[in-house]
Amino acid sequence: MAAGGGPQKGGGARPRKAAAGGEPPKTRDARGDAAAACAQRNDRGGHLKLRGGAALLAIAGCLLFVTWQGSATATLKKGDGRGAASSSVDDLLAGQQMHHQEMPLFAFDSLLAPLPWTAGGGVWRTGVVPKPGGSGAAGGGRADGDARRSFALLRGAIRPWARELRSSLEGLADGSAFGIHADEVDGLPAYESYLLLRGQPSAGLGASSGGTRVVEALEEEIMPFLRGQYTCEACVACTAFLRRYRQGERLLNPNHFDMEAFVTIVVALSDSSEHGGGLYVQSNASAQSRRLLTMDTGDVLMHQYDLNHGVAVSSGMRYSLVVWVASNRRACADGHSPWYADDAARGDADAQWNLGHLHKRGERGYALNSEAAFEWYRKSALQGHPGAMNNLALMLEERSASDDVGASFGADGGNADAWFRRSAELGEANGQMNLARRLAAAGSVAEATRLYAKAASQGFPKAMVALGALLEDEAGGAAVAASAADRASGSMALPPSTPEEWYLRAATLGHGPAFRALGRLHESKGAADVASDWHRRGGEQGDGDCMIALAKQHLQGAGVDISVEAAKAWLRRAAATGPPEAEQLLTLLSEM
Repeated sequence: MAAGGGPQKGGGARPRKAAAGGEPPKTRDARGDAAAACAQRNDRGGHLKLRGGAALLAIAGCLLFVTWQGSATATLKKGDGRGAASSSVDDLLAGQQMHHQEMPLFAFDSLLAPLPWTAGGGVWRTGVVPKPGGSGAAGGGRADGDARRSFALLRGAIRPWARELRSSLEGLADGSAFGIHADEVDGLPAYESYLLLRGQPSAGLGASSGGTRVVEALEEEIMPFLRGQYTCEACVACTAFLRRYRQGERLLNPNHFDMEAFVTIVVALSDSSEHGGGLYVQSNASAQSRRLLTMDTGDVLMHQYDLNHGVAVSSGMRYSLVVWVASNRRACADGHSPWYADDAARGDADAQWNLGHLHKRGERGYALNSEAAFEWYRKSALQGHPGAMNNLALMLEERSASDDVGASFGADGGNADAWFRRSAELGEANGQMNLARRLAAAGSVAEATRLYAKAASQGFPKAMVALGALLEDEAGGAAVAASAADRASGSMALPPSTPEEWYLRAATLGHGPAFRALGRLHESKGAADVASDWHRRGGEQGDGDCMIALAKQHLQGAGVDISVEAAKAWLRRAAATGPPEAEQLLTLLSEM
């Protein structure tokens, strides 16, 4: 998942993680531009200006046409959206089961060794998974030519200090320490609180006694161990943040690579008995290769940037502390990642892939250079890296047919579909989704539906929503009905067969667009009250499109009371999340 840009936070840029599948797959937006439709100019070139109730009726009528096509004559219940509609939504979410097959535990084959600073109570061991390519393994003390991804799991490493920090979190009953930010992996809301940014303590929990003690424990006990393990005497803890996973917020952090970290430290702040699922490692592109790491409060996971990992919480609540370590103090302060150039030059496929991301964006000390990005993606793809194949295909897709940049490496070198297909066949969910998108645009709905089903069956909520949308089409529904075997493969059993079931599954994972999809579905049925509740829930989780949809319902009095002020409040929240339509509608309302 090559992450897109995140908002600025504190004294520096918010950190990035690279999604395991490369750039987020492009999707078609079926929603019309309501702002453009409602901001039509009169024959004198000025915006329509009406006063009072006439203005409200004009705006509401326009929005009704745009948003409620086909249901304008329905009788719509008004209210606050939290009566019978809310109860039905609660029941649906409560009854929706994750249906994950139980994730297997990671099988270690190394011996346990004591942790000297824990007075006999802590032990550690290493785990190893394969990686693409046959040479040039990443740095950090591993031998060249050893194509493996390794990590260390330290049991009971800093238990007393981790418990102190956890107690600090439990003392904040309202959860105010956790801000809602767009996650760097998938762009959806994440619940985080920063302790360190570029090596400097942050306000809030970073300055609390619990936060200070954990940072001290990391420096006194974990960092010396890390420096010896990865042969990096100059390594420093650079960025540290807390994350929370719980029902109604966020339950997933899709598999990814930590793009800003030379080494990552994950400290468990919850016991494994407090939640279902947890942190997993993934040895190849397919979700079938995921293996769970059971961690209790004070346990520490340590790995380099090349470990594909993620979080899937199925129940309960999970807290963790994530620390990104830079190779030296200067790299931390400057926000640079010099280790990628060295490892990529030695032939490491993961480093080549990440270096392609950084050149494509001009970040972390690397120049903006699309040709360099293309070349590094190509080198990694030719070593069999499924994520690099997907990114290479995305770049090929962006280039015009006259561009011969891909002609030097094979007959299909310039064919985006060929690389998407190779990525998809290796189990890469983003490759599957991108190939499905292109096939659907070309009219091959049946094959597109099957590919979306494969990605959805791996637990990717974006694919679930895309699949639900195709299932609303008759051809897509027939394709899924005819491919039960395909739908049953992957990490989910008993796959849904209706659009609403797929949308519900994605919603239980906290995927904002799924709430909007459910809202649209109920809009089409004339159930505005139920739609408003889905939009409210999505808006409360930070989804801008849900906020805009609810604002429109307040302007129309569709399922909720007519209220310009409530509409403006939701539009202001939406504007902060990015959709330009929110600002356009706010401007229009301000002219009333």
